[in-house]
Amino acid sequence: GAEAAAAFELRVQHALDRVRLVLATTKAPTFAAQAHHRYEDKYRLAELMTNIALASEVNCLASLGLSEEHLRQMLAWARASAVSLHFRAVETCCYAREETLEAEDPTKQVVEAGVGALRASLTSKIVRKVTEHVWACLASYELLAVRGTGADPAADVLR
Repeated sequence: GAEAAAAFELRVQHALDRVRLVLATTKAPTFAAQAHHRYEDKYRLAELMTNIALASEVNCLASLGLSEEHLRQMLAWARASAVSLHFRAVETCCYAREETLEAEDPTKQVVEAGVGALRASLTSKIVRKVTEHVWACLASYELLAVRGTGADPAADVLR
């Protein structure tokens, strides 16, 4: 409702304040509703935001391994049919072993005693046995581009 919209506008206003620090003084970022503009500017703004969102998605997919060649192939497929993206992730964690180590306490206790000219000292330290459990954890993922919806096992697939 209204509270969420006000909170959102406040966050955007804080972001705009930060942007003003970065941009040259001739630039004046503001909310689209508060700026003087023509009717066509709304469509340009929508197109710009859509292109930014698309570029962001392509960057995310590139970080997962999508290459320019893969993107070209997917665009070629998209001219004639749907293209689906499938993301598969596998995580495994197995118990590997147990290790027992000896850990020496950094503090030592020194007791000095003496009778007459005879002096003696006794130094003691604490050594603890520490049991460590070692796990082998692996993670793998695969991004697939499938021509069509993926229901057909014979569909073209990019890995």
